[in-house]
Amino acid sequence: ISGEPFVRLWDLTTGKARRFASEQNPIGSIAFSPLGKHLVTSAPRCWPALWDLSTGKELCRFTSKDLDTPGGMVGFSADGKTLAASTVGLRIRRWDVGTRQEQPCGFRGQMSIVESLEPACSTFALAPDGKSFATTRKRFGAKALLWDVAADKERVSLGIGEPIAFTPDGRRVAV
Repeated sequence: ISGEPFVRLWDLTTGKARRFASEQNPIGSIAFSPLGKHLVTSAPRCWPALWDLSTGKELCRFTSKDLDTPGGMVGFSADGKTLAASTVGLRIRRWDVGTRQEQPCGFRGQMSIVESLEPACSTFALAPDGKSFATTRKRFGAKALLWDVAADKERVSLGIGEPIAFTPDGRRVAV
């Protein structure tokens, strides 16, 4: 990620790069779909954009009716059917990639009035089955938590740490 309004996609066998131009400036987070056919980008104050890697064209922008400010991290579920993105206001937004429709997800982060200037969700990882996700934060009692998406509840505290990732089978999470 260059901090520029584009992404360079390098072919490591040829050494050549393709440039994906964007109106998002600067791009702050990127993720490949599990099958490698798509790329998603996110930038401050911009909802995620989905790119076709074969054509280099932007396919769509995932939007939300939420008034929260977009622009956090992005990631796909292991099956590539769900896209998740964090927002400046500590929420996680989810979309069905096929229909481009937003899915319910009430996660509101973990903060108090004292912490309101510090994002409570520094990073997140979506479980392969899309039914849970893990969040981490760096300050104000730094911790990693596992959340149940359907119940919108914290399942377990995972201790302190960052970054965070699930195993492909979803049975373990590393912090």
